[in-house]
Amino acid sequence: MSDNRSQVFAALNAWQRRMDKAAQMATKQISNEVERNARKIVGEIVHPRGTPHVPTASGGPNTVTGNLGRNILAALPRREGFGTYVAIVGANTIYARQLEEGGGNWPAGVKYPFMRPARNEVVESGKARIILTGYVRAAMGG
Repeated sequence: MSDNRSQVFAALNAWQRRMDKAAQMATKQISNEVERNARKIVGEIVHPRGTPHVPTASGGPNTVTGNLGRNILAALPRREGFGTYVAIVGANTIYARQLEEGGGNWPAGVKYPFMRPARNEVVESGKARIILTGYVRAAMGG
């Protein structure tokens, strides 16, 4: 009887690498979808500086310079364990958090979320599941 442990371990290691890569690529694509959705939400209405506020369809603030939309970025996924990746999507402008959470110059209780709705759309529509399933199936050779 021959010992084939080395071949079994090699096959398992190859499988682990494929699944790990699938998780990384799926996380990247999902975070890019969230980024795209958030940019779409904040870019709803564009008008030149100095013109009066024109409410967006959601009643929120409108786009004047496009600075917020340009500063919404999806970071590259970071590994946190086997097959576990985390990617942060956010805006690096001072007022982004005030829009999302309220506060600052807005009246008490007023907020104009754009990141949560962007994430929720990707999750609740099933896009995230479809993306992840596609990468896992491909990694399994199916």
